[in-house]
Amino acid sequence: MNWFLRLKLAHKLLLTFLTCSVLTAAVGLYGLWRIADMGAMLSETYSHVVLPAQHVAEASARLTAHSRAYVRLPALKDRNDVKGAVTRAGAHFEKFQKALDEYKGTHLSDKELELVKRVEGMIPNYLAQNNTVADLAAAGKFGEAAVLSNEDARKAINGLEAAMADIIEELSGQAAATNATAERTVADTRVFMMGLIAGAVLLAVLLGLGVTRMVTRQIGGEPGHAVSVLRRVADGDLNIDIALRRDDDSSLLFAVRQMVARLKQVIDGQRRVVDAAGRGEFDERIELTGLQGFQQEMGKGLNDLVETTGSSIGDVVRVMGAMSEGDLTQTINGAYAGSFAEMKEYVNNTVAKLSQVVTEVNGGAEALAGASEEVSATAQSLSQASSEQAAGVEETSASMEQMTASISQNTENARVTDGMATKAAGQ
Repeated sequence: MNWFLRLKLAHKLLLTFLTCSVLTAAVGLYGLWRIADMGAMLSETYSHVVLPAQHVAEASARLTAHSRAYVRLPALKDRNDVKGAVTRAGAHFEKFQKALDEYKGTHLSDKELELVKRVEGMIPNYLAQNNTVADLAAAGKFGEAAVLSNEDARKAINGLEAAMADIIEELSGQAAATNATAERTVADTRVFMMGLIAGAVLLAVLLGLGVTRMVTRQIGGEPGHAVSVLRRVADGDLNIDIALRRDDDSSLLFAVRQMVARLKQVIDGQRRVVDAAGRGEFDERIELTGLQGFQQEMGKGLNDLVETTGSSIGDVVRVMGAMSEGDLTQTINGAYAGSFAEMKEYVNNTVAKLSQVVTEVNGGAEALAGASEEVSATAQSLSQASSEQAAGVEETSASMEQMTASISQNTENARVTDGMATKAAGQ
């Protein structure tokens, strides 16, 4: 029975329909077979009983008419009437013989063959007796004809009529036997058909109940309730309580309840992640445990989006933070796509341009510092030269003073000498 449970619903319904159809066809075929059997029995009864009985009845009627014509001969008293009666009797006998031959051409049982042989054996004596009566009546011997007609001729016709009656009785017996067989066949067929129909109906009911129960178990409840639940889910209403049977872990409604629970999990996770992202927090994630298919893909996609967004914003914050502290060595190295890649490019370009500007400013400052150092060195050289010149001037001045002092001394000495010389000369 497990193989039936594993079939698809359409295959179960189709198999049930085919089973009921086969049972119906079996009932119909059996009924047709029994009807055909009954038809054969009726045809056989007609060809073997009814039609032969008609021939025998015709033969008996013609034999009776023939015998009556001869019975009336002694009472006619007129030879012409006798001759006409004999002629009419001959016509009746011809029809008798024809009907008897037609009967003999049908299917005869052994008993019928025996009776026909008996009739044919009695016909010559019957005809002889009647011909004698006709001859006596034709000869005007009506008394003798009457005596013969009432005695030997009557015995002959009585024997023939009895034999014909036996044939009719035999045919009636065959008809009764055929009728009894037909009645038994009808009774047996009725009982069998009733049993077969009852079995088919019972099996159809059991199959219907079984399929209905399996469908109900597969759905998990009434189809109308399942449709109502699915319609509410389709309308976006996930706040529904789906009641299940005990130990139900495989029905449609069970799957719907699992789906609703997973959707709630995904939606609640999305709400938390979106709310956190709205606050600038990108550490929240959707729990993927138990999720499969599109639900897992949707949850993973949102997690990837939040992670990518948080990572890109984190990289921007890191680089901008470093820039605010004067560090232009930080760049965004992560792999991004789309607008995130553009933002990465713009930030890195900004850092690169700013670094270039700073480098150029630093180069200018260094050049300016070098020029300042050269000017300072020149000034120092000039200052040293001035000092040296001042020292030379001082030395020259000292020399001049020494020279002046020497000259003054020499002059004084000369004056003294001159004075002394003058004094000496004066003395």
